[in-house]
Amino acid sequence: GLSICYLRGWISEQMWYSCSGFSCGYALYDLYLTYKINKYKDMLFHHSLMVLAYWYPIMCNFNIITPIDYFPRFLSQVYLCEISTIPLSISFSLYKLNKTHTNLFKINSVLTLLTYFPLRVCNFTYLVYYLYQKENWFLLKFLIPFTGLNYYWFYKLCNKAIKTIKNKND
Repeated sequence: GLSICYLRGWISEQMWYSCSGFSCGYALYDLYLTYKINKYKDMLFHHSLMVLAYWYPIMCNFNIITPIDYFPRFLSQVYLCEISTIPLSISFSLYKLNKTHTNLFKINSVLTLLTYFPLRVCNFTYLVYYLYQKENWFLLKFLIPFTGLNYYWFYKLCNKAIKTIKNKND
């Protein structure tokens, strides 16, 4: 929500910096839960990078470091990817509850693919290009692994969808 509010101009840059602390707290809690579940090791890397990304605006908010002029817009665009987490989480929960035969599961699985591709694959590819154009090698070091993970997870989601369709046709 914070990203959309900032990108649409509904909140100021200062408000964005101030609210980033809450988002960082959420990311820390999410990292803790991921660690506690202990099944999803590849997610630990993802969540660790999320937490690191939130330290920058917090340090800027407290005048510890000087902000990069495009960073709030950049990070807000990065976090648009979290919109795709909603149908993904619902599908995952339904899968764990053995409810894969329900219409809700099928709809959320399609929504996952429809949101994942533009918000994670296309968006992150664009942002890598954007940082390359800005010659921001430091942020590129963080974004390239995220982008690679998004490609990998999209590949896995597509393979799962293909297997599901093939099993129905058999």
